[in-house]
Amino acid sequence: MVRKCVLMATLVAVMQMILVSAQPALPNGVVLGAVGGVTRTSAVIGFRTQSASRVQVVYHVCNNNRQFNTNSPSLQVSGQTVTTRNNDDLTGSIQLNNLTPDTRYCYRIRVDGAIQNVPDVYEQMFKTFPSYSTSFEFSVFSDCSNNGEHDSPARAYVAGGHIGNYDPLFALQIGDFDHTDPMSIQASREMHRRVRDTRYQAGAQFTAHIMTKMALYHIWDDHDYCDNDSDRFCVNKEGATKAFREYFPGYPYANPQNGLWYSFRAGPAELFVVDTRSRRDPGAWPDIAGKSMLDGGNSIADDQITWLLNGLRSSSATWKIIVSSTGANQYARIMTTQDNWTAYRTEAARIRQFIETNNLRNIVMISGDIHTGGGIDDGRNSLWGIPEVTVPHTNLQTGWNIQHVGTWSHGVVSGDNSQRRGEGFVSVAVSTRALRIRVCDRDGQAKLTMTLNARGNVRRRSHGSEGLDEVFP
Repeated sequence: MVRKCVLMATLVAVMQMILVSAQPALPNGVVLGAVGGVTRTSAVIGFRTQSASRVQVVYHVCNNNRQFNTNSPSLQVSGQTVTTRNNDDLTGSIQLNNLTPDTRYCYRIRVDGAIQNVPDVYEQMFKTFPSYSTSFEFSVFSDCSNNGEHDSPARAYVAGGHIGNYDPLFALQIGDFDHTDPMSIQASREMHRRVRDTRYQAGAQFTAHIMTKMALYHIWDDHDYCDNDSDRFCVNKEGATKAFREYFPGYPYANPQNGLWYSFRAGPAELFVVDTRSRRDPGAWPDIAGKSMLDGGNSIADDQITWLLNGLRSSSATWKIIVSSTGANQYARIMTTQDNWTAYRTEAARIRQFIETNNLRNIVMISGDIHTGGGIDDGRNSLWGIPEVTVPHTNLQTGWNIQHVGTWSHGVVSGDNSQRRGEGFVSVAVSTRALRIRVCDRDGQAKLTMTLNARGNVRRRSHGSEGLDEVFP
């Protein structure tokens, strides 16, 4: 029997399910938080108010029913108070410190002294990270339709409540959060507000089941950075960067003046989230030494590629996970575009040589952008020479519309949306012994699975735990 992805109770399944109940819109003016920058003992809560306001966060350890309670004996108020300003689009963030590791917290935003009451479905919570040796699971989604364009439960994100009682520690959205191609700071800000706008069912489902239930991490691709195949010469680069930081507060950026790349440690994994847009040279340029997706122009100190290579070499984590909005499959998108790593083979070869020369192990790439139903490769088809999973599109109307999706050792699922087959997400389970990747469809069924042993063995099956049930029950 095909096992369902352990994408858990609050995760993205995304997709066309006719029986999904609509979520209520938030009452006008109610302020929600969004969590990022989580560590074992801290978290960053972002928010946006309706007018310039003084904001605090009120929080406590969640009870068994995971509901906020103003009478909780562990109730605390953030020591920091932030005043939102028009210059920052009325956004702000507060860091909570001295939290208990591996613990779920419930919270509310307090605006000008008033705690924001929300419908139960938007109950807000997050979980602090566990010790570096503790197993966990996270989920990834990518490539979303424009919120409101196909506004019905059939086109929205759907809760995976049928999958079990375990929640993902966090979720990643790895680009093209929508496809509106914002070309001004105003358009970028409107886009970030729209994807979480509960007046639309896609926004309501995303907010109810992801944004308010776990930490969320994001990196852009072309259509939510600027426009199609955009690069470092985008006219909205400065505005897009400011708007991104306003709406997705989290971990410190490695070089905040020059891009959005960052890393974080969770359990036995360290994730390196690369910015493949704001530093890249145009894909149409000749692929010679110096052409770069990560360090276009080769003109800045503390550049992204040096940061990445040094980080991979120095990381003490069992697993090093590269999050790249565009993929490194050497057969994908050839002859049709200069948008992914196939147009930057010289730089990819440099990265591969570094990995091999330094005998670095247990490196995996998570990528998106090709609008399939997901694919898994054990590294034999990667320009980087490492295992890669391409994330299914979330809810695109057109489905598989990228030619030359590549060759994938463990298979690739059609993104054809004539019967909504392509919609899905990826679930990643991490332990000190193994890493399991599952490509899931909209119903939570595992379509493809690969388990990597920390000692370097790739195990292939279409589903199941590949003989490692004691690691991933």
